Amino acid sequence: MQELAKIRLRTLGWLILPLTVLVVIPMFLQRATHQTFAWRGAWWQWPHHLSASRRPAEGREQDRLTEQPSAGLLEADRPTTSTGGNDRKRGGTRQVVGWLGVWLIANGLGLAAWCVNLFNVEGRGTPLPLDPPKRFVVRGPYRYVRNPMMLGALLILGGESVVCGSWSLVLYMVLIMVLAHLFVRFWEEPDLGRRFGQAYLEYRRQVPRWVPRVPWRSRKSA
Repeated sequence: MQELAKIRLRTLGWLILPLTVLVVIPMFLQRATHQTFAWRGAWWQWPHHLSASRRPAEGREQDRLTEQPSAGLLEADRPTTSTGGNDRKRGGTRQVVGWLGVWLIANGLGLAAWCVNLFNVEGRGTPLPLDPPKRFVVRGPYRYVRNPMMLGALLILGGESVVCGSWSLVLYMVLIMVLAHLFVRFWEEPDLGRRFGQAYLEYRRQVPRWVPRVPWRSRKSA
């Protein structure tokens, strides 16, 4: 139990790296660039913006009732009413897209947490290269794909891009995807082959690197 507690403490200590990649840098990019999608502004603030867009129309309606304006003035009010309807439609779209981003983030966090727990309990190590698992882990999502933890991180970054509506975060996510592929292809896979030998080589032949497929069971667990 003491050994397991030490492993978990080391994992918590190394959380600085994923927090930097998944939280600090995206926040900096979002604040520094302000490159947004067609739905500008934070999705959770759209009811406030919509109510603000309604106020002028409501005020003009009060003026119409009290001052009895001419037909020409009433005609000028009509485009504003149409604009309010468009605001409501954009607000509804923004809400749907925003919650989609939240769903992606939640799934990414759940997948990453599942993998970290497997590394701690089954592998007796951490996800980071300086303190890797001592045992070969072929359970849970690792039966479907060889790098589920990185897929979880990409889901988180994709959700952040959608929630913030930021093209800068999309480009950042693409950069992380490229770096992750290079890291896995040229460092992690050769290192796992050296440490776990034939068991890993067989696993690599059966399970895809990035695109999940039907679960695979090792001969030991069969």
